[in-house]
Parts: sequence; structure tokens; C-alpha cells
Amino acid sequence: MTASQLSQNKVQSTQNELPPFPTARVSISPKRVGGSTELGELAKLIANLQEAIVQQSSIIASQNSIIKSVRTDLAVIKAEQQYFKNQNAELQETISSLRAQLDTLSVSPPSTRSRPAVARRDQGLSREQRAARR
Repeated sequence: MTASQLSQNKVQSTQNELPPFPTARVSISPKRVGGSTELGELAKLIANLQEAIVQQSSIIASQNSIIKSVRTDLAVIKAEQQYFKNQNAELQETISSLRAQLDTLSVSPPSTRSRPAVARRDQGLSREQRAARR
């Protein structure tokens, strides 16, 4: 494996894990690191980490937006659900009222008299009296 491949493996494994918490500030010089090649690799690693942080921040912002949208949709659904519950209760009351009216009508059917029966009843009455009865 070349130094470049090792560096890429380090970057990929670092992108999947959190970096260690820095405990102190240390300045890095080419002498300490062992040359400008390793310093370049370190700079590349830092750039890749910064890119990963930007990507993760974007993902988090997107997820927060989705969560907000879902919460809004949930509130709308709950409001609609309450409306339907209220409407259902009103419909049940109306059904109960209509059933009570139907039961009342079924218990005492209206009396129906035939025309001849009404005519016999009105035979001895004057025209005004007959009109008042109707």
C-alpha cells in the first residue's frame, strides 16, 4: 500500500468516527511531522474532515426540516381527527333523534278515516260546521 492509499483509508475511517477531543494546542512543523509530505497529508485530512462536517451539518439541517414538516402535518391530522370526532358525535345524536321519532310514529299510527266515514259524520251539520271540522 502506498502512502496515499494509507492516507485515504485514514480519511475514510475518520469520516465514519468522531475525531478525538483535542486536549491542548500543538503547533505542527515539518520537522516534527517528518517532512512536508506528511504535512500535506495532514492538511488534506483536515480539509476532508471539514468537508465531512459541512455535509453532516447539511444532513442535520435537512432532517430538522423534515421533523418540523412532520410535526406540522401531525398537528393538521390531529385537528382533522378532532373535527371528525365532533362530526361523528353530532351524527350519532341526529341518528338517535331520528330513531326516537321513528319509534314514536311506529307506536301510534295516524288514524285514517275513509271518505264515506267522514261523510256520515258530517251529514247532519251545516255547511259552516262542516268547513270548521276540516
